[in-house]
Amino acid sequence: METRLELDSKDGQAPSPTTVTTSETINSEKYPEGDQVSKRTLRDSFNIFEPRALPGAIPQMIMCPTFGFGVFFAGLYGTTLGYTHAGLFYTISAVSMIIIRMISKHFMDTVPAIKTMTGAVACGILCCLMLLAAPYGEPVFLASGIFYGLATGISLPLNQSVAVKNTPPERWGAANALFLLANDIGIGFASVIWGVINDSFGFQTSIVCVIVCLIASYASAWIVYPARDKRWRH
Repeated sequence: METRLELDSKDGQAPSPTTVTTSETINSEKYPEGDQVSKRTLRDSFNIFEPRALPGAIPQMIMCPTFGFGVFFAGLYGTTLGYTHAGLFYTISAVSMIIIRMISKHFMDTVPAIKTMTGAVACGILCCLMLLAAPYGEPVFLASGIFYGLATGISLPLNQSVAVKNTPPERWGAANALFLLANDIGIGFASVIWGVINDSFGFQTSIVCVIVCLIASYASAWIVYPARDKRWRH
């Protein structure tokens, strides 16, 4: 919208028109596709699936069976071994997780993601190996909680950051939602499977299957992580 004002001339010449640009003109020039942008934003708000978050969600979902076993069956496993303080596994793992979360800011954004994932998977495998050796002593069983907490405390924020960084800012909400959904699916379904395996074949068979899940999670990270996150050096 433009308004033309007739300005009086002091030198007797004919007045010349001057164009005054209103706010509507500014907005139309600055946002020429305002209606399209609003429609696109509305459409995106109903699209709860964000495929660009899958590079972080897939490795985490495959790794979550490890956490499902720890959360639901580690204490029961220790109890079946006759350990009276089996519940300390959760206290030790929680302390370990808190500590690694507090110091993770020093390496989470500087160390390549695949290298950090290597550390998380290594801690998870070491935890499983100690659980397999747990019948030899309660200290071994309780100490495995340290590495369980490290694996959990590293992998969760790591893969969530991969999912979010690979997604545009306006889709971060959907990216986080998809990541958390994958996390819950991995823990929930695996816990049902572990319960069946525990009853049919014993806890140690489940632990071996957990190791397989950890290796599969690491392999998937190599495949789906963006190229920048698979570099060992910046």
